[in-house]
Amino acid sequence: MKIEEDILRDLSDFASWNEGKSPDHRISLFDYACFNATPDSLLGIMELLHPSLIIYKNSHFLEAKFDEEVYGLWSEKGLDSVAIEKIMNHVHLTTIFQSQDIDYPLARFVAEKIVFFWSSGFQNIDVIGEVSGETIEGLAITLYTKSNLKVL
Repeated sequence: MKIEEDILRDLSDFASWNEGKSPDHRISLFDYACFNATPDSLLGIMELLHPSLIIYKNSHFLEAKFDEEVYGLWSEKGLDSVAIEKIMNHVHLTTIFQSQDIDYPLARFVAEKIVFFWSSGFQNIDVIGEVSGETIEGLAITLYTKSNLKVL
């Protein structure tokens, strides 16, 4: 995956590794990841990019966030399965970044890449990801089962 230079410039820690180095001596983002990866962080990132899902009532949910009681509450309010999936699978980027000070364009780029991995990784089960939010506070990702959409 090629990442544009303007996005790379916004990565302050990565940029610090290359500070003052000539172009011939700069490290790549791949090298940066290798230098900083731990089994814990790498497996956590793998879970974020291809999360474990559970199936409940023909819908797919992030296993780490699913709560049957909460599903029941949304169902009692009359929400359809896609609406419930979108709500229960909803993850704010500020949660992922632990409220770090990150510019919206960079956070939006990351959100779109996570959703790309979700949609690609789950296309065989008809699950797709979606990005929403026009501010850093509202920026979120979710996923839902496309075949559960009702055709009007």
